[in-house]
Order: sequence, then structure tokens, then C-alpha cells
Amino acid sequence: MRSRHGEGADLQKDSHGKVRKNALRAAAEPPTSRTPHRLLKASELIAREIVADIANRELQPDDTLPPEAKMLQQYGVGRATLREAIRLLESQGLISIKQGPRGGPVVGAASGENLARVTTLFYGLAGATYNDLTEATLLFDPLAAEMAARAIKTQAEKSYLSEIASFGIDLSEDDRSKEIKLRDFHRFVFELCRNPIVGLICESLSQTCTEHLLKNTDITPFQDTAMKDHKAMAAAILAGRPANAKKLAYDHNLRLVEHCRNNVPGLLDQLVEWR
Repeated sequence: MRSRHGEGADLQKDSHGKVRKNALRAAAEPPTSRTPHRLLKASELIAREIVADIANRELQPDDTLPPEAKMLQQYGVGRATLREAIRLLESQGLISIKQGPRGGPVVGAASGENLARVTTLFYGLAGATYNDLTEATLLFDPLAAEMAARAIKTQAEKSYLSEIASFGIDLSEDDRSKEIKLRDFHRFVFELCRNPIVGLICESLSQTCTEHLLKNTDITPFQDTAMKDHKAMAAAILAGRPANAKKLAYDHNLRLVEHCRNNVPGLLDQLVEWR
């Protein structure tokens, strides 16, 4: 594998297959027109290599990473640098540490939930309010629905979308069951849009709205309306009608925003909290 850390910073394998790293020296070099203004710390460079290795090996959440001794040899750095790199990734939810005799680092998830924890810190520092958050949701959720309607779907995906949209949910179900299925519908639409960046942004916005707004709002009166909205959105996505799917998603999210605004006056004007 060969990757780059800016100017001249790449991983090279010697004849024994061991990794030699020029990245640390490159990090200390002055920037050129081809290097970023902020040079990465050694631990950040190693964190980047660990992520690249996870992606290249197509590791999945909960897959085990090599033990520390092997990683020290593989990346050619000291224990302190490696541990700081792992802590950086752990703070982002991209790695977790399993305890016990067979413990060690395991792969986390590039999930909207983990992204939401990071972005809310930036939102608050930027002075963003929950009004700004809902405005962003009104942009991205309809985009995901439009892209999902354009995407080619397998028969299994079509069946699952129909099920979670309509009624695999029974209107007589308890409120908690409805809430879970309503959330699953949105997550699946984000997946169907076939763009991992759009999907992650949508999922992180949805996660933040759920944790910060919906959990402070009585959405029980809105659930049956939401389920009917989902049924209409699913029909448009399955029929391959992107403009209709986009409009239905926008109208659905706008109704939800207005429900929150009316249910808890003043909540949307507050700054986004870091959670």
C-alpha cells in the first residue's frame, strides 16, 4: 500500500514487507505551495494511516485491529505516538477499546451518530441555532429522497422500504415501536441515496434533531401523520419519481419543524449544544 501525507510523505514497503515511514520527517518540513498550511502532528499522520488501512482491508465495525506491538512495528513509531493516534480515533468513535484478556482496539463505525457528536461542538462554536439546524435538514433530507428515487434498488431493498414505510407498522402499535420504525425509515432512505457523504450528513443532522429537539417535544400527536408521509415518500421513491420524492420529503420535514416550534416555543432559537 502507498499513501501520502502531503509533500514527500509516503509509506514505502521494504523487501521484507515492513513499513518504513517518511511522514514524520515531512511533518517537520516547512510548507510549500503543495502542502497544507497546518502541518499534521505525528499522531494525526498515524491516525490517518490507521483509517486508510481499515478502509483498504474493508474491515467492518467490531473487527479486531492488530495488537499494539504489531502496530508499533507496522507504523514505525513510538508507543506514545501510537497511543495518541488511537485516542484521537477513539474520541471520534472510529475505534473502541475492548477490555479483557482478548481485548484491544476494534473498528468503530463511520456513523451519523458519531459524526453528530463532533459537529455539534462546531455548530455551537459557530453560533448556530436549532433554527439553522432545521434549515439544513430541509435542504439535505429532500436531496437524499430525490437521490434515492433515482438510484437502482434491489428487490430486497424495495420490499424492506415498503415494509418499514407502511405498515409493517400498525397504527395501534405503542409509541416507542412507532418511533423506532419512523427513524429506521429515514436511515434507510439515506442509505438508498447511494452517496456516503450525503448519507452521513443527513444521518448526523437527523441524529442531532432527534436527540436535541424531538426528545424535548411530544411527537406522539405527529406520529400517525409521519407514518402516512413515509408511505407517500416510499411510493415516490419506488416509482422512480425524484421530484415528487423531494417535495414530499420537504413537506414532511417542514411539518415536523412546525410541530416542534409550536410544541416548545423558543426551543429553535437556542444555540446548538455540544452533546
